[in-house]
Amino acid sequence: MRELCVGGAKVTEIRPRPDDGWEVVTQDVAEAYDIVVGADGAWSRVRPLLSEAAPVYEGVVFVELGFEAETHQFVDALTGSGKMFAVGDNRALVAQRNGAGHIRGYAGWRAPETAAWDLAGQSADQVRATTLGRRNRMPELAHFISDADLAVGRPVQR
Repeated sequence: MRELCVGGAKVTEIRPRPDDGWEVVTQDVAEAYDIVVGADGAWSRVRPLLSEAAPVYEGVVFVELGFEAETHQFVDALTGSGKMFAVGDNRALVAQRNGAGHIRGYAGWRAPETAAWDLAGQSADQVRATTLGRRNRMPELAHFISDADLAVGRPVQR
């Protein structure tokens, strides 16, 4: 896990300035900033420094999938020149073309929170098996899951 750093120094506190903006404290040195960005999602390392709001599970889990277009021609063709969506019955398969020949994909469904967190703790092979073990009405899309270079469970939170 990466530490929250500014200029290579570990951030210990972020607090509002009385006049406007934020004060970022690193190793007992405070610097003023107009804007502080915590851009790492629901589990932002900045968020708890600014608010007591905690992430809430949304009832949906996604399996993040990664593909290299050159070696995954099925997914490459399925994705086309941009994005692919296959949705229905509270399930989804999504693929998005990224840079440098990479395609990012997601398989998602509604799941109880405990099942979502269990999936998040599984190995890539276990995630693939769990995902493939779900009722699949389109077996021709099984390659989308079984052949992925990356398979990580991601409970959706806000």
